[in-house]
Amino acid sequence: MRRLIVTQGDTEPASVEQQRLLGKTCPSLYDLRNLFQVNVEEGRHLWAMVYLLQGYFGRDGREEAEAMLERHSGDADKPRILEAFNEETPDWLSYFMFTYFTIAMEISN
Repeated sequence: MRRLIVTQGDTEPASVEQQRLLGKTCPSLYDLRNLFQVNVEEGRHLWAMVYLLQGYFGRDGREEAEAMLERHSGDADKPRILEAFNEETPDWLSYFMFTYFTIAMEISN
């Protein structure tokens, strides 16, 4: 259970890190608002995962939460757990393709 929480929690900030450049090139204010809302939700999910780790998994959970907050998307020394979240998405086409294939893989499993 702890490993699932850590992996899920690690994807939340990774998603925000991948999408951080997209705000500069949003096609409309509507798209910018939606991007911002997605990032807010990802932050809320991260908080929930850290809360669970620290509150219910003792010292190991606290260490896992700390390590999760030290990792960064694309970082050579401390990359995100899932390799897909270490890839750059510098533009909307890259982002759309990333989400398309991520969802397609989930559906096929």
